[in-house]
Amino acid sequence: MLREVLAQVRRTQRDVPASTAAEILDVPSETIRNWVRRGIVSGQWDRAGHCYVSLDAIEPTLRMRRVLPDTPAGTVTDEEIDAEIDAVRAARRARAAGGR
Repeated sequence: MLREVLAQVRRTQRDVPASTAAEILDVPSETIRNWVRRGIVSGQWDRAGHCYVSLDAIEPTLRMRRVLPDTPAGTVTDEEIDAEIDAVRAARRARAAGGR
């Protein structure tokens, strides 16, 4: 019981559950737990197996998300997809016509 109390004292108001950190970063809570397990984000586990992370630990990721564009630079457009589909269909038609 004393260990639990000490763990709660160590956990400040700047420590939040993994689920809260996940909401802040717009990622699944399992991602946060995986980051803690791998040491990507510092965090701690309580005796019940709940994961807590410091807001300070996720702040750099949050800042990075604010400055990066939402759409990755390599995103394929609908027009590019349609053109690729048309090219594949044309190639299939050409093979079918040549095989007769």
